[in-house]
Amino acid sequence: VKSAFDFERRTDRERKLAAEAEEAQRLRDLRKQQYQQHMADPNATKSEAYQKPPSTANGADNSSWFSGWFGGSSSSSPPPPPPSGGGDRKPRMKTINDLPPQPRRGG
Repeated sequence: VKSAFDFERRTDRERKLAAEAEEAQRLRDLRKQQYQQHMADPNATKSEAYQKPPSTANGADNSSWFSGWFGGSSSSSPPPPPPSGGGDRKPRMKTINDLPPQPRRGG
């Protein structure tokens, strides 16, 4: 809990932010250097890990995953039927039709 007497110098906060930014930049530079060393090696992409096909869940064919987003079918099987029974159903949203009818007036 911070009180009114917990003073902080603005310069301390600015130094901390500058140190964090510098550390992040050093990490970026390190990763960039590692990537450039990797790409400079002509045999880098010939290892066993690069020759394997990409892994998918349950060994599914992942060739048309993007087409399912825009109306295409991502699988050849029909969708499963909705669950039956009262225990699995979500509560239905109430609407204006769920209100009791208004009494008739006058005549």
